[in-house]
Amino acid sequence: MHRTRDRRALIAAIGLSSFGDELAIVALALRVEDLTGSAGMVALLFIVSALPHVLFAPVAGWLTDRRETVQTLRWCSLAQAVVATGLAFAVGLPLVFVLAFVLGALASVTGPSVFALVPLLDEDGDTSDTNSTIEIAKYAGWISGPLVAGLVAHQSGTAAPLLIDALTFLVLAIGTLGMSIRRLPASGEAAAGDGARAGFAYVVNDRLLLLVFIAMAGIVLFAATDNVAEVFFASDTLNQPAIGYGVLASTWMAGMVIGALLARRADTSRAPIWIFGGAIAGGGALVLGAASASLIPAAALFVVAGVGNGIENVAARTLVHGRVPSALHGRVFAAYMGLVSSTQIIATALGGALVVGVGGQQALVVGGLGSLAVGALGLMALAFVQANATGTPVVHVDGALTEPRERAETPDESHQAPA
Repeated sequence: MHRTRDRRALIAAIGLSSFGDELAIVALALRVEDLTGSAGMVALLFIVSALPHVLFAPVAGWLTDRRETVQTLRWCSLAQAVVATGLAFAVGLPLVFVLAFVLGALASVTGPSVFALVPLLDEDGDTSDTNSTIEIAKYAGWISGPLVAGLVAHQSGTAAPLLIDALTFLVLAIGTLGMSIRRLPASGEAAAGDGARAGFAYVVNDRLLLLVFIAMAGIVLFAATDNVAEVFFASDTLNQPAIGYGVLASTWMAGMVIGALLARRADTSRAPIWIFGGAIAGGGALVLGAASASLIPAAALFVVAGVGNGIENVAARTLVHGRVPSALHGRVFAAYMGLVSSTQIIATALGGALVVGVGGQQALVVGGLGSLAVGALGLMALAFVQANATGTPVVHVDGALTEPRERAETPDESHQAPA
């Protein structure tokens, strides 16, 4: 009973947090544009908001694993509420950027904290169902947040969405008070390592995790490049700049919801195949969609591309939950989020350059072919890794010994439950 209540509370918190994040970024983008009239400054805002996930990944993961996780989530949420309130009344551009950076720094802790709690909500150790539901809750926030932010900012100015964002953090903090689950720091699990970089070390020494992390970086690189190209594809190829872009973005998101639902079957042992299969299907659909000169077939194929994207996101987290010792979940998830954020920053710049060089349509083709290639190469590398799997080697992390964990030799064998 308590487990079910906590699960619902955590999922609701994630949806609410995603909604608040979108409120904030849209409101801040509007404010920076109003203050400067510069697209470059708006782009810099996005980079400043994402950069803490890269810079603070080791510390954020260490904090998640070395403090009681629900309390960490609560105090960071309260701090986020204070910072968001400050942003609502910040008028100078330097202060806006500083507070946006601080808000991102706090988010670099709350993200790993939330995902580290997920295994405590599933009795059988299979987190695929909870991860799927979490992903759908995030998408709901992503879809509704920009719409509400735009409407509220139009009516009341940019301070109002930021105050609503502050309220969502406050509600999240209050919600943690009713949660019965507790994730305590490992005391007898010193074998997991106490160092801030123990998560990175564990991934590097697990060939399957390292393969998936590298593949996800490639997938994100091409997917984030597509985000820039979509705007120009809708305008220059489909000749429907406003409605075309809106339809393509919405159909991609609808596909991600479907993909998240399908990925409930992606348990730990099968997660890599789901990830690489999603990249192949999504990349192929994107290439075909880019080749279309009509909105309806392009939108239909964007649904398929979104399905692949949703599958990849859920399966990657399920793999981490099932393959990494629980004492390291915070640090490994922080490493994963740092990798994704750094790749997104690079891809945003690359996407802009690619559109300038070859145009929106060809940039989408490059993105689709890139995802398809990552998926195909990933499957080949997976076969090699599984053929040579002998268990995770013993890894020394900051003087501590990480116990070896047996690995499935084939995708059909039973998976390891979280430690």
